[in-house]
Amino acid sequence: MAKSISPLLKNAVCSNKSMTRTFHPVGQGAFYSERFYCGANNVFNMVYDCGTHTNHSNLSKIISEAFPAINGKKQKIDYLFVSHFHEDHVNGIKMLLTQCEVQNMVIPAIKNKEILLCDYIHNGIRSNSWDNDGNKLMERVLSEPNARFLNYGNQRTNLVRFSFDIKQDSLQQATNVITIEKIGWEYIPFCSESGNWNSFIGKFEQDFPSVYNQFNGGNFIVLKEFFNKSPKDFDKLKKIYKDFYKNPKMNDNYYSMTILSKPTFSIEKADEKMCLYTGDYPARDKTCLQDLKAKYTTDWKVFKTMQIPHHGSRYDNPSDLYDVEERNCVFSYGTNNQFHHPNGKMLAELLIKKEFLFPVNEGKVYEKDFKY
Repeated sequence: MAKSISPLLKNAVCSNKSMTRTFHPVGQGAFYSERFYCGANNVFNMVYDCGTHTNHSNLSKIISEAFPAINGKKQKIDYLFVSHFHEDHVNGIKMLLTQCEVQNMVIPAIKNKEILLCDYIHNGIRSNSWDNDGNKLMERVLSEPNARFLNYGNQRTNLVRFSFDIKQDSLQQATNVITIEKIGWEYIPFCSESGNWNSFIGKFEQDFPSVYNQFNGGNFIVLKEFFNKSPKDFDKLKKIYKDFYKNPKMNDNYYSMTILSKPTFSIEKADEKMCLYTGDYPARDKTCLQDLKAKYTTDWKVFKTMQIPHHGSRYDNPSDLYDVEERNCVFSYGTNNQFHHPNGKMLAELLIKKEFLFPVNEGKVYEKDFKY
């Protein structure tokens, strides 16, 4: 059984608190936050992902509006959860670290060379540049796999690597719980099994053996220099990557970390206050979907709000994921994104299933707040 993550806040539970959960309008990306208030003071902030593929020029403004300085002092973010390292989920973190004081950052514990390689290439191809914030963040947090802190600017952030929950003695047990005793709340992370990288890595190693052998997870510069020198090789790489992604069961979303946000004990309207954040979780995979339900089995029929995985991708939203009626289903997408998210047929099926749909794109009017 995996270890529990020790709580950092151990004061008495605030008896008169309110909470606002916000899905911020970043377009094709993800930026979600929870703010707990006790009296007139903001006592706790949580953020899940921070990035965009379609609204990058306005991302800094969105972050500043979400966490403005108070009396000239930066706001504190107690926990920042990173679902995975795709550009549209992380390229705002550099801005967030500048704008706020981030105390703890929780990431999936990736050490597998193949996952790192595929992920790094994914960011390079999707952003049309090897010099992007997603890969810079990967370099910073993954180049020292045993580092316990992330130093950025004048700030030092505690870095927590969350191990995959594969082969636990009991998926039903809520292990790896981050408990915030002061506000009576907890966050339960979950990562399912890794995907099958063999076809992609095999082809990559066959076509670029010297590059593959040099890549070690801490030397991303090797790929950047190699492919910048040869556009022809980069085109070949893009073809390998696109062929790989044609198979919905094989891609680097397989390590996407989900978070269940919930009260630590039974309170009034506890079901309405709970939320499942899914990142780009591969619910397409039956085993992954079963693992997800098993992990949160106690609360699966209870929580009332969830983020639709992968911006409404058809593949990652099978009908079996939506087996409870009248949930608040929020989906983030770019109005002009190249990936054709969200899938219209999938959304129609959710309406038939009597789910409540909340679109969030680049428009400020589409920002969605849930206040409790």
